[in-house]
Amino acid sequence: MNLYSVIVCYNPDWNHVLSNLIQVLSKSGVKAVVVDNSDESLELTGDCDFEYLSFNVNLGIAEAQNRGIKLALNQGAQAIVFFDQDSLIKEGFIQTLISPVIDKDEDIVAPIFKSIKYGFYYDILSCLPSGGLKKIPPEKGRDFYTNIAISSGTVVNSSVFSKVGLMNSELFIDYVDTEWCLRAYHYGFKVYVNTSAVMEHEIGDHTISIGRYSVPVHSPQRRYYRLRNSFILARFTHVPRKLMIREVIFSFLHHLVLIYFEGKKIDYLKSMYCGVRDGVLNRSGKHDLCE
Repeated sequence: MNLYSVIVCYNPDWNHVLSNLIQVLSKSGVKAVVVDNSDESLELTGDCDFEYLSFNVNLGIAEAQNRGIKLALNQGAQAIVFFDQDSLIKEGFIQTLISPVIDKDEDIVAPIFKSIKYGFYYDILSCLPSGGLKKIPPEKGRDFYTNIAISSGTVVNSSVFSKVGLMNSELFIDYVDTEWCLRAYHYGFKVYVNTSAVMEHEIGDHTISIGRYSVPVHSPQRRYYRLRNSFILARFTHVPRKLMIREVIFSFLHHLVLIYFEGKKIDYLKSMYCGVRDGVLNRSGKHDLCE
């Protein structure tokens, strides 16, 4: 199978993280396409064969993925697997991940994720017809279907893009994978969760513990996109209204927790105000806070 990988990065640690990922991919027979959202191009070293796209501007994850997808498709990719710059995979992961694509003709396959810090497996989310979210604890060896997956580690058969379309660049960063997966589900594609394929992953810069809950911490700018885009989900008919309302409420509460517990309270207040304002006014794309 002619397999490509699209890796979106922003000011990455090339020598310690990104180059290791590309080396593992190269050994697995995967052609990597690195799309760099940094303001300055990387000075790359190493002998791995990969494509490097740099535009010296932050295009957002959606548009960056689209640029990589188009290049891969133009070069004859039969399937594309997506990664972040800090994705951690081991040799053999790719072969395990894509086995349902080859053996079972699955079109979209996602791995399961293990916490680097705590060692537990993250629940997989599935959107119910009502718009509610169901948490599915993964068990190795018991594969299942869902309709929501994060992009990192997910492999997509190239034929899916001609039917579903590319990522929505208006979202810029947050909910990009959620919106695309629900759009794919609307067109009849499910996400096959391959519980034999395991990636190590950590959500947020760090977490705040409140009782039995761990709240991930993101920057004020990132929280702006999360809150704003939760409102923008309302424009998509394939996104259940109940899910959109839930995300607005949870994003707002998440913001309040960060304002209370974190420093930069003014920045978080500003990002909350701007996120609500721009979400209500249906502003999309790239925006700096209160620009």
